[in-house]
Amino acid sequence: MDAKDTNKITASEKIKEIPFLFGGEEVFGRAELLAGDNAEALSSLGYLKQIYSALCAAGYKDKILIDLGIVHALDYYTGTVFRGYMEGAGESVLAGGRYDKLISRFDADVPATGFGVNISTVVDTLIRLGKSDASRSSVEELVTFVGEGFGCALEYCSSHSGCELSPFGDEVDAVRYARRNGIGTIRCFDGVNETVTEVGGEI
Repeated sequence: MDAKDTNKITASEKIKEIPFLFGGEEVFGRAELLAGDNAEALSSLGYLKQIYSALCAAGYKDKILIDLGIVHALDYYTGTVFRGYMEGAGESVLAGGRYDKLISRFDADVPATGFGVNISTVVDTLIRLGKSDASRSSVEELVTFVGEGFGCALEYCSSHSGCELSPFGDEVDAVRYARRNGIGTIRCFDGVNETVTEVGGEI
């Protein structure tokens, strides 16, 4: 399935069509026709469309390809899976997805999303492209968002140096992270307004 080699897929004709459901927004229409009245498949497609819409609203539409034929070798994924690519690399440099049941095996039943990055491929590609000497400026501001503020937060980070997009959805965690890393300011976007909070020094 992952290699899109239908000669090795011993299943129904509908299943054999799945590896070729890749591209832009038009994939959803083709997949819905294929799903027919399968409620579970339609529900999964609806969830994926929500994620796609959010990423498009954030300005990433031209950087996203939908591929319903991706199958990870690890079997603990429970939802959306993804891969990331970079200019100059002939293979994916990032892979991950949703795994809501994995952490429960370690006595903490919480949903999760994660990914791994192939650092060797990233570094080799940067060296080959002559970009290995890029340095990161110190972070002075942690940028957070709530609700519809995702796009505004991303736009602000891309146009201002010294910013880092917060990985936290909780304000307390964001403040704790900022203080621990010596980041003095938190800027929050909600889609309409932005607020700036001074959080003080390190802890």
